[in-house]
Amino acid sequence: MPPKPTPSFGTRRDLLEADRVKSIAGGFYDVYNYFGYGLSESVYTGALELELCERGHKVTRELRVPVTYKGRRVAWQRLDMVVDGVIIVENKSNREAGPSRENANRLVPPGKRVPGRAPVAFRPRAKL
Repeated sequence: MPPKPTPSFGTRRDLLEADRVKSIAGGFYDVYNYFGYGLSESVYTGALELELCERGHKVTRELRVPVTYKGRRVAWQRLDMVVDGVIIVENKSNREAGPSRENANRLVPPGKRVPGRAPVAFRPRAKL
């Protein structure tokens, strides 16, 4: 029996927080398609926050979380955006980017790697 083809992004139900991630990625693309490339990170982040709130998400920006080593706090890490308390969004923008190097946001569901394509790449990060 031949292997099943891998479904495209947004159609797999076995992904952690699949519906939420699809909504966030859709919001990112709406913001990017509105502005295009070349603006500062703060512009895209502000617009993405507004878009995600309009989609019914709760967004926390610039959340400071402790980083521990062997049970002791060693530093604080600033998270650009936390959506619905479970997805960490790290915003990146490159003013020099052009059509071949688009602005990138990393959507991060804690504890599981989720496949995706640039400009949205998924990587596991620290839990909240």
